[in-house]
Amino acid sequence: FMGENTPNKELSRVENKKLLSRRGFLGLLGAGFLAAFLIRGRSNNQEINWPQGRLTDTQKEKLYLTSLTYLAPSEEKAREVIRRIKLSEGGNMKDLSLSNICGALTILILKDSGLVDKSTSVRDFWRWDSSEINGRIESDLSRNGYTRISVKESIGTFDFKTYPLQPGDLLILYAGNNGNFQHMIAVNRADTQGRVYAVSNIYGYNDVEGYTIEELMLYDPKQPGEGQFYKWTEDKYKGGRYVGLTGDGGFDLWRKIGGISTPAG
Repeated sequence: FMGENTPNKELSRVENKKLLSRRGFLGLLGAGFLAAFLIRGRSNNQEINWPQGRLTDTQKEKLYLTSLTYLAPSEEKAREVIRRIKLSEGGNMKDLSLSNICGALTILILKDSGLVDKSTSVRDFWRWDSSEINGRIESDLSRNGYTRISVKESIGTFDFKTYPLQPGDLLILYAGNNGNFQHMIAVNRADTQGRVYAVSNIYGYNDVEGYTIEELMLYDPKQPGEGQFYKWTEDKYKGGRYVGLTGDGGFDLWRKIGGISTPAG
């Protein structure tokens, strides 16, 4: 399948907000605070409670710069990333490939950025499609200050202008009836125009044969229909040389709203 990347190296700047302690957070859960902390509404007959992220400017910059170290504009370079991951994980991921790297790539970007602790299992995120492993993933993300929002609507129609993605967000995209693969990505930045990006493995990017690892623009709130989210849900990309549809079955958003807790054990 094909992708589109519109590089813009300017990082978005937002107010640096101090993280609240859990007790302080609970004490502030009044109507006024909820109005500031949550975007509340409905989309496609589903009630949406959209929490605001808590990343500082420093965290956002580190996340962005870390994500760039995984870019691989050719399949040869992408295979070097595979070898690097296998080496760092002690050689216990021998079946890791460019077609199934998404979970490992996503969590490594977050780990190397310091958004999740170093004990978080890369192997679990690589093999995230079983209920047992998903339980461990949920525990890991929750321990690291992430909360989950499950959305049933397709990424191709969901209102990301009203409910924007933010740097540090981890998304699990579900194939649905129209798709043929599931996918995991982490948002690495949002630019000053509100366009949102992620570093991802992708096949056939810009008509290049094989897999590469690219920074993809997911959507542009000012240009509906532009971005990778729409390519991943368009029927015209389902057949032919570049096969790949995902996100039509909705998505899970994991958003960081707290700090890292002490790992169990």
